Amino acid sequence: MSFPVNPSVDTFQHNPGIAMSQESADILQRLKKINSSYFFRPDKVLINKLKIIEPIELTRVLNCFFMEMVQEDHITDPVKFLDRLATVIPLEKMQETVKDDVEEALKEAIGMFDEAKLYLQMSHGNTSPSIRARISSILDGIISVIESIVTAFGIGDFFKPAESDIQANSKSQKIMILFGLFGSITTMILPLLGVATGGLIIGGIFLGIAAISVIWPFIKPKTTHLPANAENLSKQVQNGGFVAQGRRESLDEIASILKMNRHAILVGPSRVGKSLTAKAFAQAIERGDYPELKGKTVFRINTADIVGQQVSFLGSRNKILNEISTAMGRHRKDIILVLDEIHMACKNNEKIAEQLKTFLDEGGEFPHVIAITTEEEYDKHVKDNNAFSLRFDRVDIQNTCQDETLRILGDTLLRNPSKPLIKEETLDCIYEKSCKAEDSPQPATSLKLLKRCINRTEKTQKSPTEKKIIEVSNKILSLRSQAAASRGRKKDAKVQIAELEKQMIDLQETLRREQKELDHLFKSKDLLDRVTTETYSSVLKISTIAQKTLNSKSEKQLKLFLLLHEFLGRSLESHIVEKSETLGVKAVIDKALIEEVASV
Repeated sequence: MSFPVNPSVDTFQHNPGIAMSQESADILQRLKKINSSYFFRPDKVLINKLKIIEPIELTRVLNCFFMEMVQEDHITDPVKFLDRLATVIPLEKMQETVKDDVEEALKEAIGMFDEAKLYLQMSHGNTSPSIRARISSILDGIISVIESIVTAFGIGDFFKPAESDIQANSKSQKIMILFGLFGSITTMILPLLGVATGGLIIGGIFLGIAAISVIWPFIKPKTTHLPANAENLSKQVQNGGFVAQGRRESLDEIASILKMNRHAILVGPSRVGKSLTAKAFAQAIERGDYPELKGKTVFRINTADIVGQQVSFLGSRNKILNEISTAMGRHRKDIILVLDEIHMACKNNEKIAEQLKTFLDEGGEFPHVIAITTEEEYDKHVKDNNAFSLRFDRVDIQNTCQDETLRILGDTLLRNPSKPLIKEETLDCIYEKSCKAEDSPQPATSLKLLKRCINRTEKTQKSPTEKKIIEVSNKILSLRSQAAASRGRKKDAKVQIAELEKQMIDLQETLRREQKELDHLFKSKDLLDRVTTETYSSVLKISTIAQKTLNSKSEKQLKLFLLLHEFLGRSLESHIVEKSETLGVKAVIDKALIEEVASV
């Protein structure tokens, strides 16, 4: 399987010179024809031969068959390929081959049920934006157009009372500009369309815009954008933009505080995962973990983006705070604001904390807020500001324990598009290695090490040949630079450059050959991911037929599971491990790679 590497892979190597009887060799050739034929017709001779073949011979034949199919890249559709194979191999014979009876095979599938469900949910649950997210994007576009019109003309603002003399003068100027604009349009259109027609059109447009501007605040849908560079975390979750992990106890505590119409403040050491916890909370709301908070949209704003703004000349409050409140509109109760680095509001005698207090009051303009800061900044800047800090209930974010960290690492691997292979002890090794360093908050330190290991196994990594080409290229450039600097007095430079250029040609030819092998290697990894998915999908199907009498359909499903689990998956793993070692690239995260990455 693609996660983790099967420990029995090492004993499952293909031996091209394996001794095989003539009868077995004939069966092998007939099996190859199954995959090569466009139209499938069961080979009766093959079926009869498979009924009487010895289990040890069938194991040998299947091992050779799958390894050759994998090495020669002959498997394009594993489901179709194995469906044909399952048609000709008797279940009884396959059971003898894998040393399992039907009951044992069903028990094994049942034992993998929870594992299969988690893998499919985590690996393929959010691969693309949902239909809801796509429709939402279209509606957002329409709403943005309407808002642009309303904002540009601002007619709705004319009907609001002015907050100051400055604002009253500003509104008067806007009215004059607007009338001037329509006057210019009228002058151009009336001669072309006539007074009657042109007047109706211009009047209709003016009245339409005025009507929309007036009623828009009362019918406007919940915003998907807020000022101050706000991130819409809920939308990111819907689009599959991130997967965050947080401690369940912390998420429950945040939810409980918000349900009581209080504000939460997440406090913890630097890099312990406070921002990730807020993201995980947005994810939990979207999942429906907290029905009372269903439908609420979570926005993240860095308080530093608010602090730098001046007080609005149209009023007495911070301009960005006003804009955020206006954008929230009548839907403010359905919006949760995550204010990161909240200590910035209290730092250096900033007045933002004083202004924020009114927004945070019960019945205020920001009904639901989650603030974030470090322990040091909280004690230094927030704690002593009693009037401000008392508006929040503190939630301490602690380091995750070993089990929690390992779960987060496993979930991260499952969600990673590259689906790297790992050895059985890999995650424990990453955790132990990351704990040795001082000031190593979890899960951040373990996640960082894991992600660096994943980067080393991806397709963008350079093979030894590519590294050698870069080395030789740099040497050539160095010699040319030295020759130019010495004005031709470095006599041996030309000879050395010529030798290196010849070496470069050989290396590039080697790289061209290797590139085909590398492409095949990563294609095999993609195929293994698909085979793993099909294996776990078959587990879910088999679990429904356990303890029942097998019919032809369920019998075939069981054979598909055994072929995927016992043969094709292992053959692909073995091929990937062997080929990556031959090419000198990393395809498996093991202790050696972890040590290498951690030492850098």
